[in-house]
Amino acid sequence: MLKRFWLVLAGLVLLALGVVFLVVGLDQADKIASIVGAACGVLGLVLGVLGSPSAGHTIRASRTGKIRNHAGFAVSGIHSTATPSADRVIAHRTGDVEGGDGDATTGVRLG
Repeated sequence: MLKRFWLVLAGLVLLALGVVFLVVGLDQADKIASIVGAACGVLGLVLGVLGSPSAGHTIRASRTGKIRNHAGFAVSGIHSTATPSADRVIAHRTGDVEGGDGDATTGVRLG
């Protein structure tokens, strides 16, 4: 949903710039486009150095089923033996786990 918002916003900004360029004429539009281009370049550089707040990716598990484990190991959610490459690991509404003699986890298990 957020991605669609940004796409629509970018489209509206481009449409507005097109209208402005038609109204002011080509010479003035060229000057405005130079300023807008320079500002976008600086903004891109700053975001690249600082990192965008939406950068990275997320590993998610949601609405997983119930597990009955009588021996061994079972996970209803996310299990990673190494540090995940994602910025965030989210388990939401994971299923119930019955462990018995085994090892069972619901949610997130790292390591």
